[in-house]
Amino acid sequence: MASNQTPLWSSVLFKEAIDLMVAVWPTLPNADREKLVDRIITGPPLPDEEPEDPGEREHRQRWFDRRIFERLALIERLRSPPLPPAGEEALASLRRSYPQWRIEEGVRAHFSTWIESHVGMETDRSPEELEALKGPALVEALRAVGQDREGRLSIWGQLVRRRPARGIALLPQLSDEPAPGDEDIWRDTLYGLRDSMGRPAIARRVVDLLILAPDAIVSSPRLLSPTSDALQTASKQQPLPISEDRFLRLWERLVDACLAGEVEPDPEDHDWVGRAINRPLGRLTEALLNVMFRRGLKAGEGIPTTFRQHLDQLTAEEPHVLRLARTILASRLLYLFAVDPVWVRTRILPHFDWQHSEEDAAALWRGYGWGARINTELWIELAPFFYDAFTPARRERLGRTSETLASLLMVAGVEFPDSTVPTDRSRRAIRAMDARDREKAVSWIRNYLARAGTGDEDAPIGAEQPRRADRMWAERVLPWIRRAWPRDANLVTPGTSEQFALLAITTHDEFPAAVGFLLPYINGSENWGPVVHNILRSEHPTDHPEAVLRLLGKLVVLDGTLFTNNLRMVLDQVAAADPLLRQDVVYRSLDTALRAVGR
Repeated sequence: MASNQTPLWSSVLFKEAIDLMVAVWPTLPNADREKLVDRIITGPPLPDEEPEDPGEREHRQRWFDRRIFERLALIERLRSPPLPPAGEEALASLRRSYPQWRIEEGVRAHFSTWIESHVGMETDRSPEELEALKGPALVEALRAVGQDREGRLSIWGQLVRRRPARGIALLPQLSDEPAPGDEDIWRDTLYGLRDSMGRPAIARRVVDLLILAPDAIVSSPRLLSPTSDALQTASKQQPLPISEDRFLRLWERLVDACLAGEVEPDPEDHDWVGRAINRPLGRLTEALLNVMFRRGLKAGEGIPTTFRQHLDQLTAEEPHVLRLARTILASRLLYLFAVDPVWVRTRILPHFDWQHSEEDAAALWRGYGWGARINTELWIELAPFFYDAFTPARRERLGRTSETLASLLMVAGVEFPDSTVPTDRSRRAIRAMDARDREKAVSWIRNYLARAGTGDEDAPIGAEQPRRADRMWAERVLPWIRRAWPRDANLVTPGTSEQFALLAITTHDEFPAAVGFLLPYINGSENWGPVVHNILRSEHPTDHPEAVLRLLGKLVVLDGTLFTNNLRMVLDQVAAADPLLRQDVVYRSLDTALRAVGR
């Protein structure tokens, strides 16, 4: 049920899925409830391509958020057992973004046709009434129990967002005279203040209040998210709106509370990046790095003592939750390695070793792959562990990060000295990849060559300076493919065939030689449209008509009329450049097939 596939997100089985979710929730063990909530927070599957129209993007995001909201709100309504902290945090965030949302009463909320028929969270207080209250009267109103309390606090959070001074004035009263249920008020107040943490006066007051707040508040699992959110928001501001000393004092309290919390199960799908960026300890790790990075540390300068002790704490073996911190640190690996390679070798790199811990290595490789950057020196350190990642079980743990590692191997192969990228291990790794990983790897090489003359990642194929592209092909790309890419017939797939064809098109004078070398890596594909489109945009049909025909003859599998206009235009250009090629068997075959579909 907790799969991203049906029935959890099925519109057809909406009622059945909701009925089952509500029925089994009270009977699930804690670990299973947390897994289910993590799956809900991940949200329903979306198409890979994002709409270009801003309005469509907003509509899709609203649809995505609403699906999550419905399920979390229904679980929350059950009251016992309560939502885990991650679910509470996600639901509170959605209510801040969509304060008008609510779900239907009773069983009507189990029907998708009724689910959005009303908006607005019920409360006996209007925004104007809450805004008019001050001092003890406001505290009394927010503490009052009742079914409408959730809506009342949501409105209060919106008020604080508009008028942060109201939230600042309230929190000392809650600290001085705490009462049961105050956690909810702190939570909505802190979330309301988050957007104001870039204002020095507000940030200083919030941080000072939290430094002096009772332990029961700072260590509350329900408040670790808004407090870490607030500190992370402040850490991103330029300049830092609070002193470094104030920041670190609160950071230490919050990290201690995180480390004393309950142990969470590992994410079911090994998505350690998603877990880390959505948990307080992950946010606090990011916040610490933000503050340290603003010092402008230079290569080899070393991590300052003030931060080293905290980073040592975050890279300790235990408790288990520190894996979240290490995942975030791995995402900044190149910078940390440049600043302090000795510290990185000692404290972080051992966790990339699969022999040390399979799950720890998966977490760090996923973190590193989140924004992977590499240079020769770091590659030499990572390579022994890198090649060990290419086994079926480990690629499954890595998920889409395996595509990033496949591309990273191509970076090393074309950019770094041959002695640092062993041929045998590289060839074995490519064989161990799945078709998707190999396709991404060749795509990276193709984009690398396309950018060779411009330095522009979005440059269209053919826009590079021809001589530089040809030189990069001859000096870097061709030697790498020749020595490392296997010629096994079972590795030639439609996806890699298309990418190798596009790679050939990025060359200029070297195009005929590139086609000749790459033909063994190319087989027929029904998705030949992008290749023909790029041939048409290039000068190859005019300059190298015979090589174009050889490439088309190996790749094009005609099935229907899609893209046939472009193919006809290419053939016409080939025939105009060399009329004798009309007698070529490939030309005649394609010409006959196009005429059969009216082209």
